[in-house]
Amino acid sequence: MKGSGPGGQHVNTTESAVRAVHLSSGLSVIARDERSQSANRKRALERLAILLARQGER
Repeated sequence: MKGSGPGGQHVNTTESAVRAVHLSSGLSVIARDERSQSANRKRALERLAILLARQGER
């Protein structure tokens, strides 16, 4: 998916944003902080793990 926000022309030409979805729970997160898609994938999976841990605490 395409990123948005500040970044000028680079943001308009690069599809490096990542959405990670946990199918069982329906939780999803988006990472579009980095220029690298692989770095965004790693960040999205980390955020998803944090959300799942919080869900387990409830």
